[in-house]
Amino acid sequence: MGQRQENKSRAMAAKTIINFGEQVHPVIWSRLAKIVSAERIGNGYIFAGSAGTGKEGVALSFAALLNCQNPGESACGTCRSCIRFLTLQHEHINIVFPLPTGKPSTGKTSDPIQNLDDDTVSIVTNSIQQKAADPFYKIRIPKANRILIQSIRHLRQKMYLKSLEKGQKIVVIFEAHLLSAGQGEAGNALLKLLEEPPENTTLILVTDNKAGLLQTILSRCQHIDFPPLETKIVLEFLNQSVSPSVAETAAVLSEGNMIRAERLSKYSSSELLTLLKDIVSNLSAPNPNDHRQFVRDMMTYLNNDPEEFDFRISLAQIWYSLIGKLRSNMLIASINKNFESELLLMINKYPNANIVEINHVLEDLKQAPRRNLHMTLALSTAAIGIQHYLDGATRFTNQHETMTKLA
Repeated sequence: MGQRQENKSRAMAAKTIINFGEQVHPVIWSRLAKIVSAERIGNGYIFAGSAGTGKEGVALSFAALLNCQNPGESACGTCRSCIRFLTLQHEHINIVFPLPTGKPSTGKTSDPIQNLDDDTVSIVTNSIQQKAADPFYKIRIPKANRILIQSIRHLRQKMYLKSLEKGQKIVVIFEAHLLSAGQGEAGNALLKLLEEPPENTTLILVTDNKAGLLQTILSRCQHIDFPPLETKIVLEFLNQSVSPSVAETAAVLSEGNMIRAERLSKYSSSELLTLLKDIVSNLSAPNPNDHRQFVRDMMTYLNNDPEEFDFRISLAQIWYSLIGKLRSNMLIASINKNFESELLLMINKYPNANIVEINHVLEDLKQAPRRNLHMTLALSTAAIGIQHYLDGATRFTNQHETMTKLA
């Protein structure tokens, strides 16, 4: 009885990780499946697209298919290889992601994870387990803001070792644009692996920012671009854990970003509307005192909960995006009527608002911490710039110049 239950659990898990690619991006998955069936597997791929589109999970599904002993349109989910992929413990899967700098390495090719303190090692281990259970889960290790060159050196050593198992060695690099962080030494080290790849090896670079990759890396990889998730896909996943009404609001506002959708689903519609109004009113108010309050609040989030900082900037982007859609008669019919009323009030107050430039300001603000800008000044400048764009400015020179100087 116990063995049957274990097999049933494995089959259920296979539907979430092994067949993930086919579930969330069927068009892209069809292309990947044809690559495998035609045995035209490349050495390097770039999976690129906005955050929350499931790129990382699809990369893992692709890795499983490339090693499945009974492949079809997807990996079978039951062979020995697939079962090991379910926990991401397969010897042919190598996952690379940003890590903090640990204690001095004992050698150029040593595993950098071994140089981390016990608490961080535990976080890394748990994060990989969570990724195996939920392909949408985002691995974020505290104080990690780049892919270490030690990770790439250790990877190169492993890739050139002969494997006792048949199959394709797969390297999946999350946040691949962070190969270029600092002096770009990790990216240059990876380039050597792409130029002279070991036999039966495929590298998949997953990124939200393809432009951040070295041009020499871009030119050596096949590119697969991921669109935002369809609303019905987001709904299917959210309906497993929240009420239909909450799921619908979160799915509509997420704009195809599952990470954002999961965070939105923690709020009721009324709570979300209150939060949105609070953020936007402080950000767009002409009163400098309100700007100061916005800066203080956002600096608190940035210092104590960077994910909340990012989420709140994203909420402002959602708000202005909805205004743009409503002005163009493109607003989704299922949007909450209370939201629509508040949006119309703002449209009437700022009929000439330059929505495109406001969203550019907010996107720059979201990226500012990663660019190590002076955040108090960046937040103040963004608030002033948004006020100008609300009044219809086509370009706020001071805002652009200041953000450039801050860099």
